[in-house]
Amino acid sequence: MADEPEPKRVKLNDHHVDGQATVPPADTAEKEEDEGDEDGVPAEEEEEAETPLACFTKETDVGIEQYLSSSHKGFFAILKQRYSDFQVHERKPDGSVIHLTNCSVPCELLADKGTVSLETVFSAEEVEKLTELSEAGEEGSGSVHIEAGENKDHRTKQHMAIRQHFPSLDSKTSVESVGGAKKTIISVTKGARGRGPQQRSHWPRDRPDYCWFVMYKENRDTLEAINLLSSLIRIKSSMFQYAGTKDKRAITTQAVTVFRVPAERLVSLNRASKNVQVGNFEYVKEPLRLGSLAGNHFTVVLRKVRCDDDDVIGVAMASLRDTGFINYYGMQRFGTSTIPTHHVGRCLLHCDWQGAVDLILKPRPGEPEPLDKARRHYAETRDPASTLAMLPRRRCVEGKLLWGLKERSGTNDLQGAFNFIPRNTRLMYVHSYQSYVWNKMASWRIAHLGLTPVPGDLVWTRGDSRHKEVEYITEENKKQYGLHDVVLPLPGYDVMLPSNKVGEEYIKLLQQDGLSIEMLRHRVKDYALPGDYRSLVLKPENVQWRSFDYDDIMQPLILSDLDTLEAKPAPVSLPGGQYRALSVEFSLPPSSYATMAIREVLRMDTSSHHQAQLDTSSSRPISRVGSAI
Repeated sequence: MADEPEPKRVKLNDHHVDGQATVPPADTAEKEEDEGDEDGVPAEEEEEAETPLACFTKETDVGIEQYLSSSHKGFFAILKQRYSDFQVHERKPDGSVIHLTNCSVPCELLADKGTVSLETVFSAEEVEKLTELSEAGEEGSGSVHIEAGENKDHRTKQHMAIRQHFPSLDSKTSVESVGGAKKTIISVTKGARGRGPQQRSHWPRDRPDYCWFVMYKENRDTLEAINLLSSLIRIKSSMFQYAGTKDKRAITTQAVTVFRVPAERLVSLNRASKNVQVGNFEYVKEPLRLGSLAGNHFTVVLRKVRCDDDDVIGVAMASLRDTGFINYYGMQRFGTSTIPTHHVGRCLLHCDWQGAVDLILKPRPGEPEPLDKARRHYAETRDPASTLAMLPRRRCVEGKLLWGLKERSGTNDLQGAFNFIPRNTRLMYVHSYQSYVWNKMASWRIAHLGLTPVPGDLVWTRGDSRHKEVEYITEENKKQYGLHDVVLPLPGYDVMLPSNKVGEEYIKLLQQDGLSIEMLRHRVKDYALPGDYRSLVLKPENVQWRSFDYDDIMQPLILSDLDTLEAKPAPVSLPGGQYRALSVEFSLPPSSYATMAIREVLRMDTSSHHQAQLDTSSSRPISRVGSAI
């Protein structure tokens, strides 16, 4: 279109702090939360090059700068020394906590036995080609040709297997001349079948459309676990729905739905993966949607607690329970690498597709050698096909982007290539930029306007909670509200900005990044940001804490759902143990970060790289005083 703006290359070395442009830390090394480990190895088992801590993203780099309470100074402890120290369970709308309690398929849910196994009719290489075609993107993006043989019954099973396992593919049989001989070939192309009649014909009419199940995972992020499940049962990952993504370095339990996939196909994952398990199957009429549950219940172990006065711990925990914390977006929202996700999001908002591609594929220190070699190869050759062949796994974000670049080579269609990345991941980049702006504005609001509501602040309109709207605080009504009523907008074209100085700061920060409110409408619908509102501070529910004494730093101090299923005994405190730990439990609404609640208690940087440095530097036994809480 002639009136479309030219893509703007974004200057990536500007970092803004309270209106002042400063040089950010050097680019750091890591993938973002939603990408996972490309080679599938748990993070603590990878051999990574040592990278200076200063390279990695810190809390202040993403706007996390203030604390809510002044009643305590915090204390020393290590967060997530082991991934099993951080456990998350989703909560249903009624507030009940979701647990994995059964990993088998109830007899009444078993489907008919008409499903054809891919392995019985295709080779492993053919299955891989079909899987890549299925995930390749849009209709007409490629084809696969398979020599079928003369057995008609076998060909029928092959077509049936493609329909059942790859609903987005079309297949047909043809006879072709190869080297002077006629051969029967099955040609498979990307079609528009989707949820068409072929898929419906294998689904019982009296069964609800969605299989609901509980997914338990250890040390994997949600998208990585979903991609694993989709690859095992050979459907697109977009067929799955869930209420929110969960931390990677944790043990998490969440609900998932999938469209017209029987439970017995899903349960096969339990044999194939050690750290992802599924169960508690049922069939439901509606899919899960983002934010459709009541939030999460967290159980967190803080290890190697060091505190001169036990009263400090009690005061800090009571402050969290009674006063709450600033509702920042946590560090995992921005990835843990040298290239924060909001930098990519800023490029996308500028329609700078080349900038976004370069950031995702850019070499970065500290990564496993195969991935590092692939990144450096692309930087030197700009050849997506040969780089893709070097990747240890192709279903990571980098792999999908390289596949798109290969398919769109010669057309310079970088936007089309970028679309090969799953939509949820692409949206995460622009949402990360919104989160960055929100964090910066929350810090500015607390630092400059204090801890009481002031005229011009936004609050939820009191009344029908099903149709939430906001209104301004005025001189006349300000005594009706407290700080917990104040909300700040996520920047967008359809939100109100505070009418006080905070609103002016929103405009300034966007301008510093070369953006405006109007630009957030975006010419590409996927990246248009209408905006939303988020509570400035939160008070957790169901807050509890207790201390443990222990000697063995590898000892689990809380049980997981899998431990409970295996009837393992509950951990007990060891009197006189050389280390102390604090177990903390609380519940938060959707899209809130437990690490930010813990930050308010400890008063220290919660970034994974900072915590890893604490772990390395605190190997000595912790001095202990007083009695346990």
